[in-house]
Amino acid sequence: MSLQDLLKFADAAVEETGIDMTQTTSGGERTLLPEGYAFARLVEYIELGMQPQEFAGKAKEPALEFVLGFALWGDGYQHDDGSPYLLRTFRTPLSRNEKSRAVRIFKQLNWKGTARAFPQLLGQPILLKVVHKKTGTGELVHRIDLDGFLPPLDPVSRRPYDIPAAPDSMYKLFLWNKPTLEGWNSIRIEGEYQGKSKNYLQEACLGALDFQGSPLQQLLMQHGAAVAAPAAAPAAEQGNTKEAAAGKPKLPKIPKAPPIPTVPEA
Repeated sequence: MSLQDLLKFADAAVEETGIDMTQTTSGGERTLLPEGYAFARLVEYIELGMQPQEFAGKAKEPALEFVLGFALWGDGYQHDDGSPYLLRTFRTPLSRNEKSRAVRIFKQLNWKGTARAFPQLLGQPILLKVVHKKTGTGELVHRIDLDGFLPPLDPVSRRPYDIPAAPDSMYKLFLWNKPTLEGWNSIRIEGEYQGKSKNYLQEACLGALDFQGSPLQQLLMQHGAAVAAPAAAPAAEQGNTKEAAAGKPKLPKIPKAPPIPTVPEA
């Protein structure tokens, strides 16, 4: 699908679902990208279904999670052949609470004020801030500063920067309640890293709490994929017994997802 086709699909989906992020509610080898601002375009919006949530060790209500992907350009932010580097956010709960991370991100990306939901922002240019963080093992990694997005405008002239167009092959759109076969196949990631599958996006979808009976399960079954929802973990395995005895809440355990089906497109 071209970008224009994806945007038409996104507009129709937003109208059908009624999602409006402008209406808030209260309540392999890894490359270390340099710190600083990069030219970027939003090229991926991927929903992963309902996932368990916790805060400060306490279980919260499950939430629909999403991932954003950005194509980057600039010195140190693109490959030797000039093609853009792809950088994704961590999985984020989709919430319309005015104080939520999702709303903060959306307001920054929607600097033109023309979109009502994330899918309608595909292709939009932005200045993306890359920062360095240390992991628990002391490894230095790059991360997106989720509060550091800026409009792609020259601060003096206020004219837009000339940010290249991303190739159609980089665009991915996968909506949990309106999945398409093309979208499903596009989020598959081949290979392994340090003995673990890279295909975490599809695995998260298959392990979603609401996968059973979901449009995704129905889509895969319609195309001949033998897919069953992961079985619920036995009650005795949910949570840590020592923590439960201490009065701490039991956090839901996500069962291992079934094998990822390869579904040919018609």
